[in-house]
Amino acid sequence: MSPISFLNPLMLAGLAAIAAPIILHLLNRQRFRIVPWGAMMFLRQSLAKATRRLRFQHWLLMLVRIFILAFLALALARPLVKTAFTAYLGHSRTDLVLVLDNSFSTTHTSGETSDFENIRRTALSLIDTLRQGDTVSVIIASDTARPLSSDPSFELQRTKQAIVQLQPQPRPANMLRAAEEIAVLLPKLRNPNHEVYFITDGAARGWSTDRTGDWERVAAVFAKRQPKPTVRVLTVAAADRPNFAIVDLNVQPRIVAASSTARLTARVANHSSAAGDISATLSIDGIQKAAKDAHIEAGDTAAVTFNIQFPEPGPHRVALDIGADALPLDNRRYLALDAVETLPVLIADGSPSPNAFRSGSGFLAAALQPSDEGVVKPVVMDAHALASADLSRYRVLVLANVARVDRALAEKLEQFVASGRGLLVAPGSLAEAADYNHALFQEGRYLLPAKLLSVVRAQPNAPNRVSANATWRPELAELTQAQVQSWWRLNPGAGTFTLATLANGDPLLISRRLGDGRVLQTALPLDNSWSDLPIHPVFVPLVHEMIYELAIPTQASRNLLVGEPPPASDIKTDEPGVFASAGRALAVNLDATESDLMPISPTQRDSIARWLDATFPDNWRELPSRISKERFGMQLWRELVALALLLAVVETLLTSLWSARRAPSEAAAPKMVMNR
Repeated sequence: MSPISFLNPLMLAGLAAIAAPIILHLLNRQRFRIVPWGAMMFLRQSLAKATRRLRFQHWLLMLVRIFILAFLALALARPLVKTAFTAYLGHSRTDLVLVLDNSFSTTHTSGETSDFENIRRTALSLIDTLRQGDTVSVIIASDTARPLSSDPSFELQRTKQAIVQLQPQPRPANMLRAAEEIAVLLPKLRNPNHEVYFITDGAARGWSTDRTGDWERVAAVFAKRQPKPTVRVLTVAAADRPNFAIVDLNVQPRIVAASSTARLTARVANHSSAAGDISATLSIDGIQKAAKDAHIEAGDTAAVTFNIQFPEPGPHRVALDIGADALPLDNRRYLALDAVETLPVLIADGSPSPNAFRSGSGFLAAALQPSDEGVVKPVVMDAHALASADLSRYRVLVLANVARVDRALAEKLEQFVASGRGLLVAPGSLAEAADYNHALFQEGRYLLPAKLLSVVRAQPNAPNRVSANATWRPELAELTQAQVQSWWRLNPGAGTFTLATLANGDPLLISRRLGDGRVLQTALPLDNSWSDLPIHPVFVPLVHEMIYELAIPTQASRNLLVGEPPPASDIKTDEPGVFASAGRALAVNLDATESDLMPISPTQRDSIARWLDATFPDNWRELPSRISKERFGMQLWRELVALALLLAVVETLLTSLWSARRAPSEAAAPKMVMNR
């Protein structure tokens, strides 16, 4: 590292100003025309002596003016000198930046002390090494990384009090976001020493080292900073921290029928180096219903299942607990769901026929209710009667190859979806593209997820297929066996999601949210006129999944992670648990990725060291007592300004003195030369 650096290196451009005295000196030189004169020989020696004196004076004044401008430019660049000599001059002012990991994994306890307590103590001891004139900045490194103050603080005691009051949050760590906050903070640091400390439990997931591009952008900011900050990563937790965690809790089927049996499945992970046993307890609406034990191998995940009944329709609160360990926050998980008596579905058929399987709705209705015991209850209606139908009785409406949709019907459909229900649009050969696009995709409604462009027909011997890697549910992988002869080419609008595509890349199934409801749009009708999809066994789970997706559009919004936007403003998602919202249950869970306490690998450590030019001290407890010896250096801008002012005074005195002496001699001298 160079012993001299500059805090404002761009100001070195001011050194170009030293050319001004040189240019002025050259421009102001007097040129003379020699005039022959016989008596000149008697004064030759006197004139030579005077010329040498004037030349010396001009050169000296020019050098003084050059040094004045050079010293001022260097002072503005704020040079910093770090040498063995300056180390004897004592402590140099320091800007200290602390990144504190307060994610929920830091609540892991070893003995009687949590990892966060070690993080807090280390931060306080680092602040204790500072002196008057030093500053401290604190950045909280949870997923919403933020500084405690917008500017570096000189109030060290107040900052310590704020750190004492900090508590771990039920959120994952985000060191990349914290590093981005430091990049914003660096230009505000004014002291000669810049020190950055990431104080963390060392879990690898919080560093997001797979986001190389984002880290490279941060690294570029750090590399340009002068003086270059000293970056240290302090890992205050043990390398081996065993932990069991519930990483998922779900129910099948997704539409739970009251008084019927549903399967609740929890996935429990063993983030440890040794196998272990857990005891899982299931509670519904605050009442314990069942318990199961499970053995989980080291580094493995086990599924714990319960067959359970919900006797009453309506909202229910489900909780699963596996007991306490060194990290208890992730040992409990929640689920909010609605149990229903029936799920009424209205199918508006645009091409009705006495033979159901030649109509637009026959295959769909049969697949939705293969027996009388199913919870889905489809009702088929001629599309012409849709305008006068009472839609409030239905959870889902299907437009099956409906030809036209006028403005009045479009407004009715919009109100239906916005109230929390679902709409499935399956256009076929009868659909009028201009009519659909005008009524459902334009005029600011955008009820239709995608604009209908044109009908595409495959070659007779080369049918299109569903893409093998583009279905939104793995259990629907057999869709690739279906042959598609014709389809609508769709142009998705803003705020939509493509759930499945065809092999040629065209969208097959597109979704969008509207109010509290959802709309799905297919590129083909759900009959056998354009594809052989209805004759494949996968057709039954496909249409059920689409109906479930539409029938419970708000269930996903009632099972959230901590920090996600709540469905109502009166509900907070800052803590995990099950809460009541507008007569429904709301479950808030931890981000399960933070439960994996695997430490940073050597490869990840090398990447972080390269990006931030960081070191990883082993003995973090002794570091505060050692770092004060490294804080030396001298800023010379004050000295340079003083020298510039001193030279300015010297220049003024010399100019006045020489001008006063020159004036009488020039007045008495004979005019022996003629200016050009």
